[in-house]
Amino acid sequence: MLFWVAWVWGTASGSDGGFEPVRAASGCAISMRPGSHVDGAAMRAECDWPDVQPDVLARMLERYERYPEYVYPIDVARIERIEVDRTLVYQRQVIFGIAAREVLLWIQREPLPGGVRFAWTTASEEPLILTRGAVRAPRNEGSWSVTQRDGGGSKVVHEIAMDAGGAVPRWLIELVRTRAFARIMTEVHALGAARSLEPGR
Repeated sequence: MLFWVAWVWGTASGSDGGFEPVRAASGCAISMRPGSHVDGAAMRAECDWPDVQPDVLARMLERYERYPEYVYPIDVARIERIEVDRTLVYQRQVIFGIAAREVLLWIQREPLPGGVRFAWTTASEEPLILTRGAVRAPRNEGSWSVTQRDGGGSKVVHEIAMDAGGAVPRWLIELVRTRAFARIMTEVHALGAARSLEPGR
């Protein structure tokens, strides 16, 4: 759910939906789909977390307004409206040196065999009054999938793709490719593991 992850480009296209391995971090295999792909750029993390209970992580991810606590660079998140099968969520995303991006998202909770998926798309039809100097991101799509791992713990897949709009400096693209997405997964893993140890979780 991060505006900068789609600012990654390349020319290679892999067999698995166009994703190519980038790095490993915190029990996750991280891959990238380049902007030259027909479906556009995206990032994916496939994680094996034996120390994170799936019910704990699912409850954490369902608190959409609390994403700023552990999902960099989300600065503000709030629930705007709840409907029968989806939730409208506002996010303001900030990285030093560029204009803030703001977006409205429709997020849905979907059952999976042995788990749950939180999927979102841009609520482009919804009006959004931007704060001064901010840019509205025209596209933000992605998901978190959490399922029971054989032997205990969680299997997690996180995928995100976005058109942030506006100009993007090269240094930010390099940051995304090397460290930022891995940092997200590391921080989500750490918080999920800590909460899995809490009494009465």
